[in-house]
Amino acid sequence: MASGAVVLGAVAAFILLTRPPTPTPHPPQAPAAASTAEPLPSAVCLTGVGVPIGTDDDAQSVVNWHQAGTTYVIKAGTHLRNFSVQPKSGDTFCGEPGAVLDGGRSLPTAFSGAAGNVTLD
Repeated sequence: MASGAVVLGAVAAFILLTRPPTPTPHPPQAPAAASTAEPLPSAVCLTGVGVPIGTDDDAQSVVNWHQAGTTYVIKAGTHLRNFSVQPKSGDTFCGEPGAVLDGGRSLPTAFSGAAGNVTLD
């Protein structure tokens, strides 16, 4: 009987010595407050400097006339069926407050293509 107790004690000691340590508990953290603020515009868009695209401009024609990496400012107002663009790599498009892209149910997309590093703000 004593040998059974010794074996049981040895097994218990082995289990205690080989199991990983219990992690230290962390105090609960308060949940992050939900933000109701609008997302902040990028630093480039805050300057308002760039090639303007007006409500009467053909946006793709404006983009075609400029090199990759250009910043465009989409002017306030409704851009009705004139905004279907394949941007160039590195282009940035900044919408002024009140700029609305409306395809009039005839344009499948406002932005398309395979250009990389394009920013829409």
